[in-house]
Amino acid sequence: MTKIRIVSALLAIPILCVAPSFGVQTATMTLTGTGQNGVLGNVYIGPYVATINNIPNLQVICDDFVDNSYLNESWTANVVTLPNIAGTDFASQGLQKYEQAAWLTLQLLSPPTTCGGGNCAGDIQYAIWQLFDSTGQHTPLSYLSPPDLGNAQGWLTQAAAHYTDPGIDYSRFSIYTPNLSDPITCSGHACTSAPPQEFMTVSTPEPPGLAILGTDLSALGLLVFFLRRRLI
Repeated sequence: MTKIRIVSALLAIPILCVAPSFGVQTATMTLTGTGQNGVLGNVYIGPYVATINNIPNLQVICDDFVDNSYLNESWTANVVTLPNIAGTDFASQGLQKYEQAAWLTLQLLSPPTTCGGGNCAGDIQYAIWQLFDSTGQHTPLSYLSPPDLGNAQGWLTQAAAHYTDPGIDYSRFSIYTPNLSDPITCSGHACTSAPPQEFMTVSTPEPPGLAILGTDLSALGLLVFFLRRRLI
């Protein structure tokens, strides 16, 4: 089995991810980096780095262990926010799985520093992959040995328990699925590899201070308006 490979670099260890298809919004994507969390089970661990609609250095999380993606591979992705997957091809995977993957994504973006000798980020990443590929011939967790195997299973248990947390804003999560009807290129040339993978992003919530500032500025604007009316 192959995974996300590094093309145009002297690296042969895979990275990975997968995708459904549907028509919502679209975005152009280029995978530009493997992330900073090393390798586990001979696979690069996310978050990965991508350019989306010409915005560079965005963190993206892979949610599948089936297809292959390569550095400098570019493609068009169909995009949907997590609460809006009903009626799309995502629905076949189940909203609950995506919500659990979203909870795990939050943990992956800020992983623990110690995991009993395991790769903390890697264990979370494999838990995400296991959500969507648990019945294949080579399941993600079959690539792991203790203590990472036990840790990844523990993360799956936690995701099942915590994904219903009302404090999670699922509207912040977007899923990027390759549109296979559009060209896929590797370093600017035709790419003959398997389809790129599916990725998830999470937007940063607006800091409360900015919202307060916006309210204060609105109030100031109204005050100026009324003062001007009194002076006319």
